[in-house]
Amino acid sequence: MKSMGVITFAILALTSLTGIICNPVETEIEPNCDEYPAMPDMGLICTRIYKPVCGTNGRTYASECELCSSRMKLKMAINIQYRASCIAEAVQDECEGMRAFCTHDYRPICGSDDVTYSNKCEFCNAKKSKADLLLASEGECKTKDECAEFGNFCTLIYQPVCGSDGITYPSKCNLCGAKKKNADLKMFAEGKCQE
Repeated sequence: MKSMGVITFAILALTSLTGIICNPVETEIEPNCDEYPAMPDMGLICTRIYKPVCGTNGRTYASECELCSSRMKLKMAINIQYRASCIAEAVQDECEGMRAFCTHDYRPICGSDDVTYSNKCEFCNAKKSKADLLLASEGECKTKDECAEFGNFCTLIYQPVCGSDGITYPSKCNLCGAKKKNADLKMFAEGKCQE
C-alpha cells in the first residue's frame, strides 16, 4: 500500500515536470457584445477605431464590435481567436530573424497604418519601430472613401465642416449625404467656412 502511494506521487511529480497534465489554454475568447449600443434594424453602432481581432471563422474584423455585428447579422457563434489581424500572427512569426537589408522585389503588403510596403522585409523593418503595426492585407493599400464610414442617417452632433462648394455642413456625415447628389464635393476644411 505504501509503494502504491510512492508510485502515485512519482507519477504526479513526473507529469507536472513534463507538462502532460496542465491547465487547458483558452483558444477562443467570447466577445462582450452587450457593451456595444444597437439601433433597431441597423445593427450595432461601432466606432471606426482600428483594433483588429481574428474571428474563429478566420476573418479579420476591424474591432470586437464589428465581430459582434457580424455575429448578429449572420446569426453565427463567431468568437475571437486572438486580438490581432488573422494574418498578423503568421507575419509576426515570419518577421523573426528577418534581415535589415531588403531586396527590391515588389510584393506589396498593406500595413495597418495605411502604408503600402514594397515587400515583407520592408514591412518587418517598419514593424521594428512601430510595435503596434499589423498586416492589414497582402497587396497594395486601397484608397479609403472618406464617406464609407457613414450610413443613411447622421447623428445630431454638431461638428461643422466646410465643403469645397463653400457651404458649411453640420457634420462630415451631412457633407457625405450631399456628396451623393454632387460627386465632386469634397471636404475643404474642418470647422465653418470663412465668410
